[in-house]
Amino acid sequence: MSVWRDLFEGLTCGFLESGGLQRLRNNGVCYQERGRIERLTRENGWSIDGRTDDTIYLDFKSPFASDRRLLISRGDEALVIFSGMSFAEVPAHNFPQEVLGYLLERNAEMALGAWNMQITEEGKALCFCRYVAIGMGLNAGLFKYVCEGLNEEVHEFDVRMQKAGLL
Repeated sequence: MSVWRDLFEGLTCGFLESGGLQRLRNNGVCYQERGRIERLTRENGWSIDGRTDDTIYLDFKSPFASDRRLLISRGDEALVIFSGMSFAEVPAHNFPQEVLGYLLERNAEMALGAWNMQITEEGKALCFCRYVAIGMGLNAGLFKYVCEGLNEEVHEFDVRMQKAGLL
C-alpha cells in the first residue's frame, strides 16, 4: 500500500509545485505580463494619462470635450479590456429606438469591439464601445489599431448623437 501512497503524494506535490489549479485554469500557460500596457504605449510613443487600480487611461483629443478617455483594464492579465465612452448621456426612459437599432447594426458590422450600454443610478443611459483582447497576442501595432479604432468609433457615434440633438 505504501507504493500507492508514495505515488499519490508524488503526483500531488508535483502538481502543486508546478502551479496546480491556477495553471489548469490558464490551460497550462501563463498569460500574464507585468507592465504590458506601459510597454505598448511606450513602443507607440504615447504616454499614460492616468491610472486607477488595474485601469490605465489614454486621452485622445476630441472636438466634443478637451479629451476622450480610453480605459484599458486588466492590462497584465490574460484578457485585456479596452473601453471608449461616448459623451452622450440620455435619459434611459427616453432613449431613442433609432439609436438602439444603430448600435445593434454597428455591432454586427464592426471588425473589433461591440457597443454596450449602462444605466446609471440617476437613470441616464451611457454608451460605450468595448473590446476584449487576448493579452499575449497584443503587439504595438495591434495595440495602436485597437486604441485608435475604438476612439474613432466612439467619435463617429458622438457626431451622430450631436446631429440628432442628443449631445
